Amino acid sequence: MAQQEKWLRVEAQSRGYQYIDQLAKQNYPLFEKLAELWRKKNPAANGVLLSRGENRQFKKAAWRMGVTCMRICKRLKTEHDRLVQISFQDMGRKLGFLHKLLEL
Repeated sequence: MAQQEKWLRVEAQSRGYQYIDQLAKQNYPLFEKLAELWRKKNPAANGVLLSRGENRQFKKAAWRMGVTCMRICKRLKTEHDRLVQISFQDMGRKLGFLHKLLEL
């Protein structure tokens, strides 16, 4: 992994990007092409790696995990926002802001 990261960093910097994440964020198709080039130059020892494109089950499982994580994050954000709103309303009542705003 360290060799791949070092190679990708050099490739990204030679194309004007400061680091790999910047390349992936700003030009993801190029990042994918570089990753594919790395795989061609450095084939996996003992068959297919899970991260390689040949393994559809891994991709499907990763996609499902991502969707599940997004749903959980959305639920947590909704609950957080509700609690923050309740907290702000309670602070407003205690400090007299809410009452004054409602009178206007």
